[in-house]
Amino acid sequence: MSKHLKFKLTALTDVGEEREHNEDNYICNPKLEEKKWIFTNESKIELSNHGCLMVIADGMGGTNAGEVASEIAVKSVKEYFNSKPIKKDINENEIKKTLNKVILKVHNNIKKHSKSNPSTRGMGTTIVIAWINKSIVHISWVGDSRAYLYNKSKGLICLTKDHSYVQELVDKKEISYEQAFYHPESNIITQSLGDKTPSPDYVNAGLVKGDKILLCSDGLNGMLQDKQISEILSKYSDIVECSKKLVSDANKEGGLDNTTVILCDILLSSGFSSNIMRKTKVIRRKLFWLSTIALIILILLFLSVLKFDRLSSFLNKEKNNFTGDTIVNQKEEKSKVSIGNSKIKNNIKSKEIPKTKDADTVSKSTTTNKKTQSELTPIMKDSSNINIQDTLKKKL
Repeated sequence: MSKHLKFKLTALTDVGEEREHNEDNYICNPKLEEKKWIFTNESKIELSNHGCLMVIADGMGGTNAGEVASEIAVKSVKEYFNSKPIKKDINENEIKKTLNKVILKVHNNIKKHSKSNPSTRGMGTTIVIAWINKSIVHISWVGDSRAYLYNKSKGLICLTKDHSYVQELVDKKEISYEQAFYHPESNIITQSLGDKTPSPDYVNAGLVKGDKILLCSDGLNGMLQDKQISEILSKYSDIVECSKKLVSDANKEGGLDNTTVILCDILLSSGFSSNIMRKTKVIRRKLFWLSTIALIILILLFLSVLKFDRLSSFLNKEKNNFTGDTIVNQKEEKSKVSIGNSKIKNNIKSKEIPKTKDADTVSKSTTTNKKTQSELTPIMKDSSNINIQDTLKKKL
């Protein structure tokens, strides 16, 4: 539950080394439902149902005009949240819409003031708003004022992306993020309140124990690189001392602009579980069941493949056995047929031999007959002669 979340809050602004007056403004409300826009640095604050709000505005536009614009910005935010009821169970999408409406309201108020006060025409301001609600920090911004999230295990993360000329160069990959720090035109912004209708950006991040939320004007990140900011946040556990160190180091590096920081240290009780943690648990649970189901499916597929392989090998063996038996049977049939054919041939041969003998006998008998006939022929001739002689005798 979010009621277990506790935090410390501090804020500090400084004119710097070069400017004559401070055009930055900030405002904080650790408990929105109480509508009290004050706090003490040392106290631990328990997050209320409506959450905590932090705002920084960095004004611009000439003598006193920038200061006027940034002051209108923080007052407009305060008036909006004091006049509008906040739902206890407000969701992420509703928070995003609310922050967008607030920023556009600030823009319109600055425009109205400029029209009615010609001396302030052309003034404008950046703005960054951080709203901690239910262990999530929701951030919306216009311009180059930044929001960072620091954690010892994760380091420093810049949650916002500047609406600036050099950021566009970074997005186009014409220069690196590190090179943007040294670019001579790093102070040119592409969006501000009080000029053309802005398009506020939005981002959110889950909070866990040890997180530090840092809001700052470009007086800090224009003088100190992210690496230097991270080193200070890691070295100073006390946020009051840490904020002082950030501002003093920015001034040591030149202090060319006003510097404002708001630092929030997240403290959690033992019973706390953030939305991110809960979401992580849900995701882990889902991943566990998905992986379990996937494993079961893989096992079933493996078993089915194994069974199929065994069935295939069995069928192949049966096919081979059947083929082998068929070949053997065919061989046996062929051998039987060949044996039968050989027997038939032998029988034929055995039958042909007597025929040959008979033929020889016939030929011999024929020869004998021929001889007999040849022998008989003279006899017949003799008998015929005898008969003729007898006949002649009778006639005589």
